[in-house]
Amino acid sequence: MKKTKYWILAARPQTLIASIAPVIISTIFSYKYFNFNFTIFILIIISVLLIQIMTNFINDLYDFKKGADTRSRLGPKRMVQSGNISQKEMKSGILLTLIFAVFSGLYLVLIGGWFILLIGISGFLFAYLYTATRFSIAYNGFGEFFVFIYFGVIASLGTFYLYNLEFHFQALLIGIMFGFLNTSLLIINNIRDFDTDMLSNKNTTAVIFGK
Repeated sequence: MKKTKYWILAARPQTLIASIAPVIISTIFSYKYFNFNFTIFILIIISVLLIQIMTNFINDLYDFKKGADTRSRLGPKRMVQSGNISQKEMKSGILLTLIFAVFSGLYLVLIGGWFILLIGISGFLFAYLYTATRFSIAYNGFGEFFVFIYFGVIASLGTFYLYNLEFHFQALLIGIMFGFLNTSLLIINNIRDFDTDMLSNKNTTAVIFGK
């Protein structure tokens, strides 16, 4: 039971609104003016949540391995750094979340075709590239750009496209709005983590430009 609690904390539930908010608002927009499908809605929510949780798991593991997560770090406790989840267990969690995300997205790919397939594959790829490689997105000042695009523009456009199989300018505006909102959350976190990030050579925009 205690282990379940640690996995919930590793998923960072307080951050998950970032992925579902643009989906919900784009769905409301689609419902009011064009189309709505409950099955598609549920599968989109499941898919985006799984991709964000997988990204959080990867972040938890590789920030620890790279020295960004230490005991002196401010903010919520990280599960690998605290020893509550082992590195091997976290790798298994990442793989399992990936498998679930692929299965939840299969029907969406059948509905939306190559565009949705491209979103899914690139989402998985950038979830890994965000912190796991030598040239990690989060460690080289591109984290805000990634969040703006994937947790804003792509989430909104992809959602609207799945309901209508077409693009709409207002869906783009919704994506831009949430892209900026979610980017501001990341910037706040990066300011909080400024000292430990600087020591571990995690060059966020806060480290590059200063507080």
